[in-house]
Amino acid sequence: MADSTPSPTPSSWATFAKKRKGTSPLRERPNSHATLLVLLALSSLLNPSCSADPTARLELPQCVQDFTEALRWRHMPVAMNFVAPDGRDLFIKGAQSGMKGLEILDFEVLAISPNEDGKSALATVQFSFMRDGDLTLHHGVEIQHWSLRDGRWVILRQVAHEDPEVQPSPFVAPSKGKR
Repeated sequence: MADSTPSPTPSSWATFAKKRKGTSPLRERPNSHATLLVLLALSSLLNPSCSADPTARLELPQCVQDFTEALRWRHMPVAMNFVAPDGRDLFIKGAQSGMKGLEILDFEVLAISPNEDGKSALATVQFSFMRDGDLTLHHGVEIQHWSLRDGRWVILRQVAHEDPEVQPSPFVAPSKGKR
């Protein structure tokens, strides 16, 4: 059986909405959604904290956290945002070899030590991980070398802890004294 209610025309939409369901500000002005979307887009474009580079203007602790989190979840495009351009090839090779058969369960940023000049820093990070075929939970530590370049923090390299008795993270080669 056909509905006897006539279809509304654009000019009668507000009247039709009042008769059917009561009034709604968005229903009375069908283009309100478009206006709202335009205002949201303009506010995000005019906001100076927004940038095409998601790592711009981040503080060092947040950069260390975001980079390490990206490693944990294998989000290499995100991690690459933090790697200095001159170190990307080495980073890709290290990440590819380090990720084989690896499951990172957790990580902890143990320390962040900025240099006196405020333009470089060391971050000590511990990873908890397991390898395929091994039921042992491993804890590996790495030292991340960070530098402030053009107003943003980038990671230059990841190295093993200088103590040869400390197991390295899966992303770095063991120190020379480690057996």
